[in-house]
Amino acid sequence: MFSKRNDVLFLYCMSLGCGKGYYGAECSQVCGWCKNTYDCHHVNGTCLTGCESGYIGNMCKTRKFV
Repeated sequence: MFSKRNDVLFLYCMSLGCGKGYYGAECSQVCGWCKNTYDCHHVNGTCLTGCESGYIGNMCKTRKFV
């Protein structure tokens, strides 16, 4: 269960979004290897513009081996 302080921080992050390269509750998760310098969805971390070369998956955290 969240404390009142954490609830406020969570709502703040969700309403304003996170800084570039971060997502999730309290903006504490790091985005994967998204194109355009870590441009990921502020709530779930999904990369909005695809992955950098060599990475795959919705969050671009899986290394692609050739």
